[in-house]
Amino acid sequence: MALVRLQYGRDCTEGEIAEGLALFLDPETLRSDRGFSWIDVWNRIRRLGPDCRLVKGNHYFVVIGRSGDRVALVPAYSDAKAYRISAVAKSGDPRWIRHSTNLDPHQVWIVPVEAVLAAAQVAGDGSDRGCRNRVEPEVVREIREHIAEHCNRKESRDETATAA
Repeated sequence: MALVRLQYGRDCTEGEIAEGLALFLDPETLRSDRGFSWIDVWNRIRRLGPDCRLVKGNHYFVVIGRSGDRVALVPAYSDAKAYRISAVAKSGDPRWIRHSTNLDPHQVWIVPVEAVLAAAQVAGDGSDRGCRNRVEPEVVREIREHIAEHCNRKESRDETATAA
């Protein structure tokens, strides 16, 4: 099991990377990993150019799924937008819980676990073992349902356009 020493001597292990976990990550480290991919649920990037909507600068990300060594993350923002999902139910470090958290379900990052651990080390995630930053399961469920619903609507529109 991989172990990464985080800023302030805090450790994060591969086994802790699970749904609902929120870590402060360096997006450049995530993007530079050869296993990086992402899904723009809105499918706008092709029209607007590569990475125009991808978060830049150290940011909180929330794990919305994990399959083996692959992790699905969404970025967290402090500013609310109509398409972002507010994460009121959360726990952890005061720096995480005292600020508004709005998750972007339209920007899903898929990365290896090792890249998450490396990005946490580079960004200096300061959460403590046993008291990691988290969102409650209902928040993750809402994000996943939003993604599935949006993808189903898009698929339906694509089928209608193909039939026409």
